[in-house]
Amino acid sequence: MWQRKLNIHLLSEVSFAISLSESLRPNFIDIVPEKRIWVIENGVSKDNVPSESEFRVTLTERLNKSVKQVLFLSNLIESKGYRKVLEVAAIERKRIVSGEKQRLKFDFAGAFFDVSERNFFESFVREKSLRILSHITGL
Repeated sequence: MWQRKLNIHLLSEVSFAISLSESLRPNFIDIVPEKRIWVIENGVSKDNVPSESEFRVTLTERLNKSVKQVLFLSNLIESKGYRKVLEVAAIERKRIVSGEKQRLKFDFAGAFFDVSERNFFESFVREKSLRILSHITGL
């Protein structure tokens, strides 16, 4: 009960709340005025789902690409696994330098919440001669 009271107090000052579905909107009703609750669906509507044939064409095109894209899209904190993805990028870089064809391209997008994580990331990229072109947000 104390947690709910604290949440109500803290959230009463927010400009708006974002609910990830209409069914979750009631979670905010007593905390934020209803006109300040925005629903942004966290999913894919049936209108955006391709037909079976469109899906197969897209899948075939992507599977036939010689270079696959790896997109890390999350907070850049160790528990999310970005360091493992960096290690794979370093292995791919080593393969390319040894004369093999590129098979993977890596992009990272997310926020750092700790300066030490940003320092690790930038240091690793520099030491392994990786080229990271994506925009990194945060800190």
